[in-house]
Amino acid sequence: MQILHRLAVWAGLACAPLSIADAAETQASLGNHSSQKVQFQIRMNAKGERVPLPFETLNGVPVFRVDVNGQQVWAMLDNGVSSSLLDKGFAQSQNLTLEPVTSKLRTPSGALDRQPVRNVTVQVPGQLRFTSPFSAVDLAFLKAATGRPITLVLGKEYFDVLAVLMRPSRSTLELGPSGRLNVPAALPAISLTSGRPNVEVRVGGKALNLMIDLGYNGDIALTSAAWGALDLDKLPATFGKGANLNGNVYDVKFVKLPSVGIGPMTVNNVSASLRPVRAEDGDGILGLGVLRRFDFALDVKARKLWLIDSKGSSASKAGN
Repeated sequence: MQILHRLAVWAGLACAPLSIADAAETQASLGNHSSQKVQFQIRMNAKGERVPLPFETLNGVPVFRVDVNGQQVWAMLDNGVSSSLLDKGFAQSQNLTLEPVTSKLRTPSGALDRQPVRNVTVQVPGQLRFTSPFSAVDLAFLKAATGRPITLVLGKEYFDVLAVLMRPSRSTLELGPSGRLNVPAALPAISLTSGRPNVEVRVGGKALNLMIDLGYNGDIALTSAAWGALDLDKLPATFGKGANLNGNVYDVKFVKLPSVGIGPMTVNNVSASLRPVRAEDGDGILGLGVLRRFDFALDVKARKLWLIDSKGSSASKAGN
């Protein structure tokens, strides 16, 4: 999760759109909350009750309404955080039990103490319902970034079992069990390069291994090693500031890339930044600044990404 400088998608296939197949429920296991995994069920809405969930894009971040323990709140997606987050102030206002701090919450931009809070019931309207543990942290910093009091962040563990279908062209999203996407045969899947949501991105004839981060609203963030391998210091640069969850401020360098390749697609005029990136994320991060130029579907468990060129976007099929 890197909020500062995050400048964070479906025109749709007219005859054979992507969709999520009907499914009653799916089993899941959550780690990171105790020495034992927590089993829970995600109950999907019945087919006749499933409708796309509208979202607003604020400072490049899609935010949407969900119900948490019967209260309507603002939420966002961020597969870059190791555990889903619940605002600590909200948890206290609902008299939820906050357990002692036992570990750190890891994100691409830093780490925070977290307090497990159990038996949190979440209903995503028109999509699904589940009860599971969350990590309680102070999410006040997200209001400055999005203009909304974000109470809930759905993190990595849900992307391990759910597929997400995001249509920025319609400002809607859908969630469903992994493997349940109905994909037109003519739409090629882009394979993820590992169990993590990493994808090959081609820059200047060189291949980079970038982690897809739906909580990052920038285009591309690179490690210093990847930056040097691409010899990006030869390009004109601009400079800014970034901050991590602990409030630590760091310098950020930006350059413009004429184009990058992702699977069969070419994306033009891409901003690349040099900033702190975790080593396990590969060569850097691919954010919503690029993905929002498409309508897209991401199925981490199936290790697949689908991109659909949106009308009027600065992306095209390679070779066109």
